[in-house]
Amino acid sequence: MSELPLVYMSTESDLKHRAIAAVMKREGIEVEVQGKKLESGVPEQPYSLEETLEGAKNRQEALRRLGVAADFLVTVESGLHPVDEGVFGCIAVLIERPGGPMYTGLSIDLKYPQEVLDAVPSRYPDVGTWAMEAKGAKEKDPYSIFTGGRRTRQDTIEDAARNALISLLVAEEGDR
Repeated sequence: MSELPLVYMSTESDLKHRAIAAVMKREGIEVEVQGKKLESGVPEQPYSLEETLEGAKNRQEALRRLGVAADFLVTVESGLHPVDEGVFGCIAVLIERPGGPMYTGLSIDLKYPQEVLDAVPSRYPDVGTWAMEAKGAKEKDPYSIFTGGRRTRQDTIEDAARNALISLLVAEEGDR
C-alpha cells in the first residue's frame, strides 16, 4: 500500500492521470493517482466552454458522492469552444481537497482544423477518438497530430491543472 498522498479522479484515463501526477510533482507533491470513470451529463464532445465546465462540475459532484478517502479530488474535462473565427480546444480542471473549496483551472489552446470539426460528432464521438481512428494515434491525443508532436494533450491538461493546483496551494498557504 502506498504512503503517497492519493489523488482520486473522475476518469480512468492514463493520459489524464499522468498529467495530474506530473503537475503535482512539479509543485513538489509526489502522489498516487487512481480513478473511476464517471458520467458528465453532457455530450461526449462538449461544444462550448460552458458545456465543458458543466460536464466537469457534474463529474466532480459525482466524485464527491463516492466518498473515497483521498487527499485530492480531480476532474479533467476536455471540449471545444468557439473563439473569434475558429473553434479551439478547451480544458477545465477542477481540484479540491475533500470538504474544502474547489479550484478551477482552464486552458483555451489550439485551433481545430475544419476536417476535425466536420467529423466530430457526426462520425466520431470526440476529437480523441478521431485522432485514434482516423489518424492512428495510440492515445486520445489530437494535439500531437495538429502540432507535429511539438505539443501534446498532456501538455494542455497540465496547463489547466497547474492553474487549479497553484490556486489551491496558495489558498492553503494563506490559511497557515
